[in-house]
Amino acid sequence: MLFFLVVGKGSFGTVKKGKWRNLDVAIKIIETEQEKNAFIVEVQQLSRVNHPNIVKLYGACTKTPVCLVMEYAEGGSLYNVLHCMKQVEYTLAHAISWLLQTANGVAYLHNMKPRALIHRDLKPPK
Repeated sequence: MLFFLVVGKGSFGTVKKGKWRNLDVAIKIIETEQEKNAFIVEVQQLSRVNHPNIVKLYGACTKTPVCLVMEYAEGGSLYNVLHCMKQVEYTLAHAISWLLQTANGVAYLHNMKPRALIHRDLKPPK
């Protein structure tokens, strides 16, 4: 696994762009003890998820550096697309498409069996 530049930093570690098995990946590096506790829960939850509108979990490293290896979403979050990229004219059709993609992903999570997943912190930066 190769690590490249930092593409994000949040309450749950640092995210770097990387290369794994010839794929561009997002590597979420777990840095604190609190993050390690959340890491275990996130691995358990994401390993159950398989939907085109939700980033895929490819794997997890439990030895240093503790990290999640996930699908890399080119362009980043919806927030980045709307506020950080070069100015592009977005239409009502774009907004409806983003809304439907988000709703489909959330509906998938809420209808999972045997137990639904609830995101609890859904917002454009994520």
